Amino acid sequence: MLKEQEVVKQNLNTPSIAVYDEDFRLKLEGKKGILHPSEDLIRLTVRGNIKAKNMNESALDYGVGDGRHVNYLNSLGYHVTGADVAPASVEMIKNNFKNNTRFTATLLENTPQLPFADNHFSLILAWEVLHWLGSPEFFEKIMHEFSRILQPGGMILLTMPTENHYLKRYSLEIGKSTYLCKTNMRMDCVYYSPNLFTLNYLFENEKNYHIQQILRYEYGSTSTEPSLEERMSFYGFCLKNNKALAK
Repeated sequence: MLKEQEVVKQNLNTPSIAVYDEDFRLKLEGKKGILHPSEDLIRLTVRGNIKAKNMNESALDYGVGDGRHVNYLNSLGYHVTGADVAPASVEMIKNNFKNNTRFTATLLENTPQLPFADNHFSLILAWEVLHWLGSPEFFEKIMHEFSRILQPGGMILLTMPTENHYLKRYSLEIGKSTYLCKTNMRMDCVYYSPNLFTLNYLFENEKNYHIQQILRYEYGSTSTEPSLEERMSFYGFCLKNNKALAK
């Protein structure tokens, strides 16, 4: 019989994909509503004066989910590519944005490799998604891919759980900053959640990003959000790509 850690290594982040795919299926059937744009994302973009300089600029919404940020990114002047590994997510956004000429939907494979050209995007958004990649190795490779497809001077807006996120109280630590979730909603999902010092070092020293902003926000566990078990707690990062354009 395989040990629990060995099962986790084999499955990696596939349980979390199944959880989200089922969530999007319920939304497709009209049994759950679509979320509004995150007010904390809006704070990051306003503080950083983030908007497209011309109509040819593109943004990637990595882990687009139900598409709650698509219209907002469009309003900032970007053509948006919404990408997700959950088939129900892509089915939903293709239907919801079928008349949006400034939006493209892409179904991703469950690998770190991204099907986009070098220096293609001027903005990448990864909102409450990267921790579910499930391992430091996957996270490292995705950040490398982000750097590849992001233009020099481009921006990344991403989130990672804080040290006080409620999930950590109900998870087993199975590796370096890697946890096996044991809550009812995310049973056996694996997530990666290093502390703030580690994230700062990774972004600035290993990935050569300039951290322009960090904000911390919380939400959930209220009468208006009955599906959430407890309060969520995240860091929001605004990163600038320092790479030079290859000659």
